[in-house]
Amino acid sequence: MQKEICLIHAFTAKESFGLELVEAYRLAAVELGITLHFTDIHTLDFDPFIYPGRAAYELESDLKDVIKSIVSSRHLAIFMPVYQAYIPTLSQAFFNKIFQTDSLGRLPAQIWGSHPGLSLKTARIISLLDHYSWMEFKVERTTQYHPLKKSVLEILDFGKVYTTTIPPYYKHANSDYRDKWVKKIKILVEKTF
Repeated sequence: MQKEICLIHAFTAKESFGLELVEAYRLAAVELGITLHFTDIHTLDFDPFIYPGRAAYELESDLKDVIKSIVSSRHLAIFMPVYQAYIPTLSQAFFNKIFQTDSLGRLPAQIWGSHPGLSLKTARIISLLDHYSWMEFKVERTTQYHPLKKSVLEILDFGKVYTTTIPPYYKHANSDYRDKWVKKIKILVEKTF
């Protein structure tokens, strides 16, 4: 079976450390011969303010393409920034739209097909925390701020959902800190399949 990963990230240009980690992941996948479906949600053409249930609503073609990438891949990697214990609004809108469900909690067949086979897929959420979220995480030792794991991916029957929580990068930190996390990200790719 072809090794394919759907990589989705929500970092902006100002989040250089996050983008560096995404690039490390991408390069590691290329080196291993893994087919990578790459999505930067900031480049997608969709309306974050129109939700399912409204009259004449149809999922935008860019979002349909992302769903096709998820369906065709064996693994879903999501890179997310987390600010002061919340997820950016655009990211929330994106995930609300692609993972919309019917009244019985099922993915709509007209979007996902009749058998998306999510139970055969794995996922990993890589969260880059800001200072305040990191302080909270150190006390709570759990990713309560991120509902994607339990409230979305596990309910939708992904086979296994992993999380990686990364402390904030401070400008005064030495390059060893960056190098350590770049290496860890590459190892995550190596251990995916």
